[in-house]
Amino acid sequence: MFNKERFMAVPKYDEMMVPVLRRIAEEPGAAVTSKQLRRFVIDHWGLSDIEVAERVSSGVERYANNMLWACTHLKQAKCIESPKRGDLPGHSARTRLAQQWCRKA
Repeated sequence: MFNKERFMAVPKYDEMMVPVLRRIAEEPGAAVTSKQLRRFVIDHWGLSDIEVAERVSSGVERYANNMLWACTHLKQAKCIESPKRGDLPGHSARTRLAQQWCRKA
């Protein structure tokens, strides 16, 4: 039987912001690629194959779309930067705000 609650478990972009920021800050000075963040999101939330395959109207996977929106909002808040498309350098996540978020459990 189809479990609608389980199928709709892909986290929203705002739910991804702090865990994604923590992941980027884990390796100061090292760039974290979009591909690495996608793997992190899948593993962190334990997304099923069905959830990973779910797409938004533009054709992008929903979890990846939400992750990219989380990164966009973090960039706009100056918590991270992306000098090269697809790369998010870990050193940029060492702002005071990022350090505070990363310390919280």
